[in-house]
Amino acid sequence: MTASGADGETFKFSMTNYRVLNILILVSLLGLMFDIALRYSATQKSLRVIISQDLSGNVDNQMFPVEKKVPFQIRNKLKRIEILKSASENVESETPVHNKSQRLDRLKNVSLDRRFSEETKIPPLDSNKNKSVSGDVENSNSSSEKKVLVQNPKKLKRIEILKNDSVNEWGAAPERILKAPPRQQRKGFLSWRKRKRRVHATSRSRGQSSANDDDDAQSPSSQEKEGKDNRDREMKPRPPKCLIVGFSKCGTEALKGFLTLHPDIVAPFREVDFFTNYYYKGLDWYRKQMPPSMASQITIEKTPEYILTREVLHRIRDYNSDMRLIVMIRDPIVRLQSLYLHDLVHKPEYSADTTFKQWCGGGGRTAHVASVVDYASHIRDAFDIFSRRQVLVQSEEELENSPIKVLRTVESFLGLRRAFSKDNIFYSGDKGFYCFNVTTSTFSKASKSTQMNKSTGCFTDSKGRPHQKIAPGLLKELVEFTRPYNERLFQLLGRTYTWKNFS
Repeated sequence: MTASGADGETFKFSMTNYRVLNILILVSLLGLMFDIALRYSATQKSLRVIISQDLSGNVDNQMFPVEKKVPFQIRNKLKRIEILKSASENVESETPVHNKSQRLDRLKNVSLDRRFSEETKIPPLDSNKNKSVSGDVENSNSSSEKKVLVQNPKKLKRIEILKNDSVNEWGAAPERILKAPPRQQRKGFLSWRKRKRRVHATSRSRGQSSANDDDDAQSPSSQEKEGKDNRDREMKPRPPKCLIVGFSKCGTEALKGFLTLHPDIVAPFREVDFFTNYYYKGLDWYRKQMPPSMASQITIEKTPEYILTREVLHRIRDYNSDMRLIVMIRDPIVRLQSLYLHDLVHKPEYSADTTFKQWCGGGGRTAHVASVVDYASHIRDAFDIFSRRQVLVQSEEELENSPIKVLRTVESFLGLRRAFSKDNIFYSGDKGFYCFNVTTSTFSKASKSTQMNKSTGCFTDSKGRPHQKIAPGLLKELVEFTRPYNERLFQLLGRTYTWKNFS
């Protein structure tokens, strides 16, 4: 780098010149900082000398005119030291005080003295002065001042504090008082003591011996545990944790009824249809539709139409992402027959003269038939929206032939203790299916959750109605049309079902 001077002379600067210049600037700054530190240290040392001289009583009180030059923290400490000195002079006074007002003033000074020493941690007076004070007290045992010191025990306590205290460094006095516990702990401890006394008083009023009182007293942890148990046993409507979402006419009502035989399962009597038809009413309305239950119980709600649309499944997931779903399937041809009989009774668009072929749409390969026999598409939607471990698929044929096996499978799926046994149900030869055992302790609870004949324990006549036979040609057409849907279902579930119409 070059630069031109006044005479046109060119000066050359190298990087070495710049480095030397930077080093010189840095050295000058360090020297300035060191000078400032020395000045500050000298100031602090002079202040400590002034204060220590005042403590030893070698300096007159003429230092206060220069307190404007002393920081306000030091001025406050110096003022407190003067208060301590005046209090000690009162203690050293040999003149007995017989006036009540003078004794009160002296006690007030001593209490102020102790308060300042404890709150601000001001170091005690000089050790020589402490020795003189304690010596005066010891020598006064045989004099008339003994009566005065006995009348003022706070003074003796203060003298002992001054005698036993020691200072490690300026402003650091040892702590003499244990810290009180936090306010909340102190309040909880006192309330526990009150409860303990109340329990003792109750037991004594009932004539129990005092030796058993300690056993009856409860600790705070046991009280909290008892309160939690009371909340868990509280009977109130709770949101469901499991839904039977499909399919209609596949034994969903029978499964719900049998599940309520478990002491830890409750279910509403009717289908709520919340996520399909009454979603606009809100979750609070949905919760109120559930039967009262305890916190340890599981509420199950059944609406078979929930699985038919992805929107409803998304609503269920938004409501509870951990919801458990149970899906019931059956032989598609048998389901078509059962739905046909159900629609003839409950849907006004069908009359008693409507034939099964007309109900199917005029043949076995219609869209109406496809919507009934296609299980795989809806179950795949449930697997996509929920995890597979949250979805349990069971068949109506298994529930009809071995209901205890299906109930125990659901029991394990929900993580419940084993409670189902063969004593809960029995096979009715007249009905051709299993019924409830009315003598069991859980029958009354199950009878409030499903439609049944309470005298026999069997389902009403609307369940298990006999099906009409299908014409051979139409049956063959339905089987050929339905078989590909079954193949997709078996591949999705990883297992096959031996349905009689496809064997």
